[in-house]
Amino acid sequence: MFDGHTIVEGVTAVKAAAKQDIEAIWNQGCIPVYVDPEAILLNEIKADVVIDALLAKQNIGMRKNMAPRTIALGPGFLQEKMWT
Repeated sequence: MFDGHTIVEGVTAVKAAAKQDIEAIWNQGCIPVYVDPEAILLNEIKADVVIDALLAKQNIGMRKNMAPRTIALGPGFLQEKMWT
């Protein structure tokens, strides 16, 4: 997300510069996107969905139990055995 926001099929996603921005972005009717490579925020909030979009070509810490809906992108997640 290079421009700080994007629209896909009428849904706007906005990059949250800080975790404090997330609620304000939700209140605007947009999807907040927060970059948190170490998943520190997951210890502070109860996320409904977690998406790993790093495309690191291998699993570097994503787990199915991180949220009720967990989505992982990339070749490291092609098979069930790749999940930790």
